Amino acid sequence: MRTFEFRLYPTKDQQVMLLHHLDVCRQLYNRILAMLNRVRETGEYFDWNWTSALIPLWKYSDFPSLKDVYSKVAQMTNDTLWDNIKSLSKLKKKGLRVGKLRFKGQGW
Repeated sequence: MRTFEFRLYPTKDQQVMLLHHLDVCRQLYNRILAMLNRVRETGEYFDWNWTSALIPLWKYSDFPSLKDVYSKVAQMTNDTLWDNIKSLSKLKKKGLRVGKLRFKGQGW
């Protein structure tokens, strides 16, 4: 199998758009993580399906900038968060001391 790498040179407008999309994904990651932390404190059940069902609700209610990002990108942000949770739980099962997931800051 052959692979090829190509360097992309986006225009200024494309750079601005890409940075905006990254920032919206960062905000979505932080919002889902905050929701999971709140739910965890109350002892309710949550899973990937529950958080992925919240994304369309947020898109049309209180997070309008999420409309700028494709739905697959938003779902991949959700997947990334859940992959991080699974990785931490695997490390914890091995007996390692792990902390909590952190919120992503500006410029992440």
